Amino acid sequence: RGRRVRPGDPRRPQASRARICHEMRCQDAHPEFCGTVTWANLTWDLLVVPSLVLSVIMFLIMPICQIAWSRYHRSRFVRYSRRFIGTTETDAQVRYPWVLNSVFVIEMILSLWFAAQWVHRSYVHFVSHFARTFDQILCLCFLNTYVINAMRNQFRWQYALHPTALITLFTCVPTFLRPTDDLGGWFSFSYLRIANAVHAYEKLEKTGGLRDVSEIKRGYAVSLLRTLVLVVILSGTVFSLEVLGDPEVFIDQPVTTEMGDISFIQMVYWIFTTISTVGYGDFSPTTTLSRLFIICAIIVGVYFFSSEVGTLVELHKMQSSGQGKWKPYSKASSHVIVIGGGVRGASSVLKSFLDEIFCTAHAGWPNLSFMGSVEQPAELREAIDSLPRFARLRTSYFMGDPTRHADMERLRMGQASLVIIITDLNAPDIDQEDTSNILRALAVKQAYPHLNLRLMLQRPANKVKAVRAGIWPSRCFSINELKSALFALSCSVKGWSTMVTHCLVSEEVEDDPGAAAVDAASNGEAWVADFHAGRDFIVTGWVVGVEFVGLEFLQYCREAAKQGVMPIATQIHGVITLNPIGHVLQESEVVVGFKPTGMSLKNLEDASNDWRTSFLSNQRQAAISSTKAALNTAVHFVEAQRPVRTSRGSNAALTKAYNKASSMATVMLPFMPRKSLTGQSAARKPQTDQQEDQRASALRTESSKRLVWAPNSELELRQRADQIAAAGGHNILIVLAGNPWQQMQTLLRTLRGEHSPFFVPIIVLCSNMPGPIQIKEIFSKTPRVGVMKVGGSPSLFDLQHAGMATSRCIMLYAGNAAEAAVADRRMVDGAGVTLLAAIEGLFCEQSAMAAAGGASGSLELPNVVMELHRQESVKFMHRFPLHEEQFANGSGWAFNHTERFTSHPRFASGGIFTASCLGALVARSFYTPGMVELLEALVLPQDGDTHQQNSHPWQVALPSSLAKCTYGELVSEFLDKGALCLGLYRMCFPGTGSTSGYVVTNPKPSTALRPDDLVTVVAPAQFGKEFFDRGLVVGAIGAPSADEPEPPIEQACGGTTEPVKAEVTSSPARASNTVVWPASPQAQ
Repeated sequence: RGRRVRPGDPRRPQASRARICHEMRCQDAHPEFCGTVTWANLTWDLLVVPSLVLSVIMFLIMPICQIAWSRYHRSRFVRYSRRFIGTTETDAQVRYPWVLNSVFVIEMILSLWFAAQWVHRSYVHFVSHFARTFDQILCLCFLNTYVINAMRNQFRWQYALHPTALITLFTCVPTFLRPTDDLGGWFSFSYLRIANAVHAYEKLEKTGGLRDVSEIKRGYAVSLLRTLVLVVILSGTVFSLEVLGDPEVFIDQPVTTEMGDISFIQMVYWIFTTISTVGYGDFSPTTTLSRLFIICAIIVGVYFFSSEVGTLVELHKMQSSGQGKWKPYSKASSHVIVIGGGVRGASSVLKSFLDEIFCTAHAGWPNLSFMGSVEQPAELREAIDSLPRFARLRTSYFMGDPTRHADMERLRMGQASLVIIITDLNAPDIDQEDTSNILRALAVKQAYPHLNLRLMLQRPANKVKAVRAGIWPSRCFSINELKSALFALSCSVKGWSTMVTHCLVSEEVEDDPGAAAVDAASNGEAWVADFHAGRDFIVTGWVVGVEFVGLEFLQYCREAAKQGVMPIATQIHGVITLNPIGHVLQESEVVVGFKPTGMSLKNLEDASNDWRTSFLSNQRQAAISSTKAALNTAVHFVEAQRPVRTSRGSNAALTKAYNKASSMATVMLPFMPRKSLTGQSAARKPQTDQQEDQRASALRTESSKRLVWAPNSELELRQRADQIAAAGGHNILIVLAGNPWQQMQTLLRTLRGEHSPFFVPIIVLCSNMPGPIQIKEIFSKTPRVGVMKVGGSPSLFDLQHAGMATSRCIMLYAGNAAEAAVADRRMVDGAGVTLLAAIEGLFCEQSAMAAAGGASGSLELPNVVMELHRQESVKFMHRFPLHEEQFANGSGWAFNHTERFTSHPRFASGGIFTASCLGALVARSFYTPGMVELLEALVLPQDGDTHQQNSHPWQVALPSSLAKCTYGELVSEFLDKGALCLGLYRMCFPGTGSTSGYVVTNPKPSTALRPDDLVTVVAPAQFGKEFFDRGLVVGAIGAPSADEPEPPIEQACGGTTEPVKAEVTSSPARASNTVVWPASPQAQ
């Protein structure tokens, strides 16, 4: 050591050529080969400068571009960029995919070209001036692709660390830095660019650029490409490391032995190749002791290596199958756990939940964990894989039993922010599914009593069971009950389902409504821009500002409306109350309402208090107080019923009865949603017996006015239906599948609310009739309802017999998805879609016949509302009804399979509705506590015990005195009447006779009103009665008053049971309809 030994000296051990070259002068050994190819000469150009450029891009350029990109996301440049290149999550929805496909094809070809060129230069060791210039031009293409991919990723700084981005940066930057006369210029890392070819190929498949190539050919191509990439990268890396040799800090100092030149690093290398059974054979032990030791080392090492590799494989398999423990992706994020039968698949409700909880409009995405009793279903895996990358990293699936404490600990359930129990809408036995979910909820509540829990059930009756079992009413809800009530209100309030969906489903930040509006305007659909502007709001809460404490709620609304904010409810004693007229706002009280996106509430809120914490605290305190009050009531009841001691025999019987009543009172009363044994509600203050008797007498008097007929048989329901069809001016409710009579009960109760001043007659078309007990239970409380039983699915003939020509509204109710008689779940909405097309086709046919006959009147298609099980079914429907083709300029009414459900014209008009938005409701309850309670207050029918609201949704025509005013003046005028304006329902093509409309929620105060605008409000019953008397309530003109006695069947049918023909020429509600629809054979 310290003495230089010449290469030819026999005392020097044999070494590699690269090491000899480094220890010799480059001029003495291969000057053209190793002239400047050293770590000392290339580190600056190949590693240091690209690293500095990467730092500048990550910490300076990317943040600035991201801010500008998000701030000007509606500018023309950004809109057109997204239209051509899309985003990483919308590759399949790019408007002009040929541009993006061209970029990917060029990137793939250039990547392969650079790899082939690198291989060639590794032999010739020379680069001409022309070749270097050509390389720089091609590198500009790579940098252009780098910028395009950064735009597709919204300039997130994480993209700079993507492997393909790093390869592009570290291979392109040195091309512009190295001098042209550098003899070592042939050496580079450009062979790594071949990895970009695989990435470009995968993107090309995702955008649909290879859809015309068979799957077998694509499989062969990607397999060969990946093999080529692996071989080239590994070979090129070994070649480069051998050519560069070891840097000064890594030069090994071997010791010469009979085994050869050995060192610790070389022995680690040799042992690893030995126990892994590779065995290159370049080393072998020579001494006796080392040979004896290596025998034991091989036996132990091979066994250890094999077992440890197997352990790693098992661990990976266990983790991938969901049997491991949960680890947070982001420790600063909250944890949300989803369990229940809905985890077994990927229903539309679950997909809506995933889209909403990871919506880019929200901040603070949680860590999401699923737990099911089986391995992760394929449908759920596909749904998770379709999420953005940031969402996939935060989502995990575990297999286990959520009722076992050990599995709860694996998920760290005690630290979760929210536990959601989702039901399976496709379960064959609904009651069994609800019972299982109730048991899961009770197990979670018993293990973690203070955990935030949400229980989703199907049947409304099972919700009562859950509450009686110990689940707080604010923690469970029935999805079928909400769906039925929401669907019913969509009949009387046009666009109501659309407005509610806008409240629940957030709009993605990267969505481009401006581009859609520009394209729609070019096709004659200028209404699209107004419709998307109506989505520019959020439903949120806030703590009332200090300066507004002591002010009445309506006065506070007036002040808020000046800033474009519309409060709709407040939390009183822990309960959401709509439009509490006369209520005086208290300190730290939470108000819920509509707020324009991105707008500050300024002095309207108390920013020092977190409204979410206050809301949950008030709700918890109210539940505890309610429980204590119920317990006190139970104690008083038991004490009042304590038996008086008499004889010994009777005393034993009375004591037994007392103990039974005592146990019932103390266990059931704290959680019962209905009246307790004393006739008092736990949610209300105790009333005296006299007040309770007065209230009961008033209810009986009101019921006696409205209910004069109670059906007792199927025949009477059919006779009533024939009577309603003969009179006209009614609604037709069609049950497309199953026997959902519990849901129908909620639907009919919603349309027969106690607050309604009118009752529009209803005819129900169904294939299965309820039993005698259900007939009395359902129809004794819903007057003016008849039922027609049909064979199989309802047809046009059945609709004509039910008086379709003179009806007000036709409701196509999908029913239960599990009871639909289809094998392919994708066709579950086929019956409703085809029936709707047949109705519109018949209308077009009869309109043409009427026009040919010179009829003076014009046929008006009734308002049609249809429920869909799957959002994807909308692609089978025309964008507009068939008769609206002339108003949509012939191009806007046709099918459009790329249009999203929430942008479809039928959804904008409220003509289609899906319960999948209720999955977003559960997700919104994580970001906005109280969303479930708010929706229940808005849609559920009034119940004297569980749902007590003094204000309800109404839709009224614009009074003529306000036709030339602004929306702000309309809000002020209606506030004087105690009504809160929620939005407008406007015509898509005003002045043309078109009936297609759209919803605008919470418009700007400066919005000019149109004479044909309909106003959606939340107001008390007095407001509805006043506007009904003035003839301004939508869908109620000529409808029977709620106090008007229902005519007996004998008077209408003449004492016979023969059905009455439904072909009439006019009706009080639609006097302009003077053309009869004949039942032609083609129509049938």
